[in-house]
Amino acid sequence: MAHTRSFDKTDPADSEKSGLGAEEIRELKEDVEERMDLDHFWDNDNDTSNVDSDGHHKQVTLEKKSTAPTAMTDAGIVYVNDDTIAELHYKNDSADIQITYDGKIKRESLERDCTSCSISGSVAAGKIEFNTVNFDYESRWNSTDYAYEPEETGIYLIKIDLSDVTVGSYNNSAIDYGLKIYLNGSIYQTFQKHHQATCLMSLDDGDAVTIYSDKACNGADFFAMRLI
Repeated sequence: MAHTRSFDKTDPADSEKSGLGAEEIRELKEDVEERMDLDHFWDNDNDTSNVDSDGHHKQVTLEKKSTAPTAMTDAGIVYVNDDTIAELHYKNDSADIQITYDGKIKRESLERDCTSCSISGSVAAGKIEFNTVNFDYESRWNSTDYAYEPEETGIYLIKIDLSDVTVGSYNNSAIDYGLKIYLNGSIYQTFQKHHQATCLMSLDDGDAVTIYSDKACNGADFFAMRLI
């Protein structure tokens, strides 16, 4: 469907008769409505509390760009880049984030607080001092206090694994451990005679999660991830 007329800012000309002014105004209103109606409601609903009130968006159509827009200070830009197919991006003054890839939500754009730490060798009973950070997407591991400290309120999956570690001729998974998860210095949950532990925790910004073992072992793994 094509517009009734091209949008001509030079029309009407100064030489036109004044009697044609009303018609020109009606045509201008029609031209504006045709263009706004593509992405906006335009049905003479003047109650702005209604979601379909005139002027509210019914969709957002973005033409793909061959180059990324220039970042602006204290502003965010949503645009579609000319990748293999049109892909959605968000750009601010510090990053350009690709939200979709191959027509699907890009996994990296949904990364949440996610941390993996481990320790190998002789591990004494008590607080497990995980000293190797395997990955820490949001830098939430406190390597001084050996604690996981989330930044956002949410539900977190916590997992500890003392298995898959061999000491001499036997495997640690054969030993009955007692594992304790501490939250802000107090016991949150105890796992009697377990070498593995998994739980869900409701955590807030400023909380600290630490792990204790009743027995010495020869290695441990810790994993934490915000689910929602």
